[in-house]
Amino acid sequence: MEYFEHKLIETKNVARIIEDLIKLKKSQDKINLYYAHHMRIYGTDREKSEIELIKKHFYPDFILNPGALIEDYTGMESFLLYVRLSDIIVASGICEDSYDSGLIVGKGVYMELGEAAKLNKVIYFIHQNTLKEIDSVHELNTDSWRRFAEVVLVPEITL
Repeated sequence: MEYFEHKLIETKNVARIIEDLIKLKKSQDKINLYYAHHMRIYGTDREKSEIELIKKHFYPDFILNPGALIEDYTGMESFLLYVRLSDIIVASGICEDSYDSGLIVGKGVYMELGEAAKLNKVIYFIHQNTLKEIDSVHELNTDSWRRFAEVVLVPEITL
């Protein structure tokens, strides 16, 4: 199932988006950001590093981190509810070895990205310690929930 057929916001517009979010923050009570990442990243130094990257680029009032919410876990539907309540979704992939591209996501993150795309949420992907725009997400030929889909990033254009 393809969830990312529409064009998302271009990466070069991050500064404009941040300005818009600051204006939005002044006009509304809260800005919520959902951090979609693999369960193997929960509680690790990588999770802490990615949260710092998110805080550096966005100024959310709340970061909804499923790693911190896992005690309240009642199935994927609870995490999808957090996606629905969020203004921005930032996701990351899993890297299991030095040959891994970092663009592989588990089924849970795939479902969260799909829900966010259906609702036209602002979505970014952390790759090589930077925020990137997602072009598409493709299911892999696998029964593995851990390595379920691959993210395709919008190619960067340098002038």
